Amino acid sequence: MDNSTVIECPPPFLSEASFPPKGGYIAGRYCAKLDITLYQSCCLPCPQTDWVYSDSFPHANTAVNWIAVVSLICSVFLLASSALLSAEQSRRYYITTCVLVSIMIMTLSFVIPLGAQPDQCFDAITPNDMHSNLACAWSGALLLGGGFCCIMWILMCALNLHLQICWKVVAARKFCIMAHLLGWGVPAIILIESLSFGGVSYRFSSTCVSNHRDAIPGVWVPALILAVATVLVQFATIGYCTKVYFQCHASGNGSLSHLLSASTGSQSGTTMALDPGLARQAYSRVKGLVKMQWRGFVMVLIIITDVIIFCICFLIMDHTSSLSDAEVAASEPWLICLALKGKDQCYGLTKNIVLPEGTMVFCMVLLCFNGIWAFLLLTHVTTFTGWSEVYHKIAARFVRPSREDADRWNFAARTRQADARARVYDTLKSPTPDSIPSSGPSKLYIPRHRSESIASSRRPSSPYSPGEGLSQFLPLSPLRQHLNEKPLPPLPV
Repeated sequence: MDNSTVIECPPPFLSEASFPPKGGYIAGRYCAKLDITLYQSCCLPCPQTDWVYSDSFPHANTAVNWIAVVSLICSVFLLASSALLSAEQSRRYYITTCVLVSIMIMTLSFVIPLGAQPDQCFDAITPNDMHSNLACAWSGALLLGGGFCCIMWILMCALNLHLQICWKVVAARKFCIMAHLLGWGVPAIILIESLSFGGVSYRFSSTCVSNHRDAIPGVWVPALILAVATVLVQFATIGYCTKVYFQCHASGNGSLSHLLSASTGSQSGTTMALDPGLARQAYSRVKGLVKMQWRGFVMVLIIITDVIIFCICFLIMDHTSSLSDAEVAASEPWLICLALKGKDQCYGLTKNIVLPEGTMVFCMVLLCFNGIWAFLLLTHVTTFTGWSEVYHKIAARFVRPSREDADRWNFAARTRQADARARVYDTLKSPTPDSIPSSGPSKLYIPRHRSESIASSRRPSSPYSPGEGLSQFLPLSPLRQHLNEKPLPPLPV
């Protein structure tokens, strides 16, 4: 078509021919040929969220990023507690520590836009991607890598709980090595595959997510498979705990015990159901493990619920962003309304095109809130006690006391020393003249010059008040009173 015959697109749309593909995510353009544009390819201006959502959506996005900052602080606090405090104070465990590292990595993807303030658009109709914007590359990689690390380590946590409670197996070194290989290896493989074939770009917020091309088989399907596996393992553990609970409380009821033993189908379950002692023993063991591990139970359920909701939302979003003939036909009334009436009067027509604004914000809040949930579940009273001890140690080393505190501490220390010396002197009492036998001294005798030196040593002086000792505050010992009243008798010959 000749340039003289090119018809301009009605506002707010822009002609695709005016923006040649020089960079950015070209497939992320929202362009279509409609009757109102005389079948010329016209595109929605970038960013698209400014047209499908209200004017308050960017502010909600910024609020979500600040929630991520709080979540990051909580994760860093827990990791610092695990590194600096003792095991009794922090209650650290390598699986929960790896979960915290994964949450911190994922949360960083929402914190980066606050500092980078990236431009979401390469030009007027093309969003930026990981090749045209460095902040997009980092935020998308951290979101994908941290999300899959979080899923894998939550799966390892669920497996660990299942082995301990259901099979009486304590995770040993082999399980630890396998957990680290799977927990970090699988996310690395998925991240490399996703960035190599699909890539990330700005689609709905200041954090880059996977492009809808190849995102369903490469990202969301593996995430849902791992999440469903975690849910199955977790509910198997919960089912076993429920079974043990009913077997213990039904051990005295014959009909209910027979029903439970018949429903188990296993010889061990039948033996446990028929033997009240074994049932109570198993119940006590499971009750103790659940009491110790209930925080892990709750954390697994919360995080895996967040992951499932997030994956479902993005599967719907990828389906609506495909720009197929059916999707273009469904969005045509909204596009015509946008060209004729403007943005404010066409919000009601976007319900069948994109996810609702509240649902999108809710998904982002769920992802950013994981660090806060971990802080509420994994922080103990002993953690704050340990940090209090660390603070007092640092204060005692670097903070110099005031003069009044130094005088008070010095006075108390010297008082204790004087009391100790007085008790020693009481054991070294000199005899009176009447008690000395004529044949010679039979008890310890202290000469005059030594007694005077001992008495003078009992008068310590304050370093801040020279010349004033503590003797004015202390009672005189019997030896001191005897020396002050009477002279010592001569040495016997």
